[in-house]
Amino acid sequence: KNSKETMLNEAKKYENIFEDLMENIKYEDPEIRGIQKGFLSEKMKEYVAVEDYERAAKVRDIIKEC
Repeated sequence: KNSKETMLNEAKKYENIFEDLMENIKYEDPEIRGIQKGFLSEKMKEYVAVEDYERAAKVRDIIKEC
């Protein structure tokens, strides 16, 4: 692999970790919860756009709990 591919793969790993944290952790800090709600709202729109309604519903439920 070249260094560009390696860098892109590493960046993707961090993106996946961030998404996992946003979807699976309940944060107490109001500012972090605001960021989480915004992020999850965008994710829900992405899931609806590709007709992944099961994941969209899961994200909707997480948003309601925030």
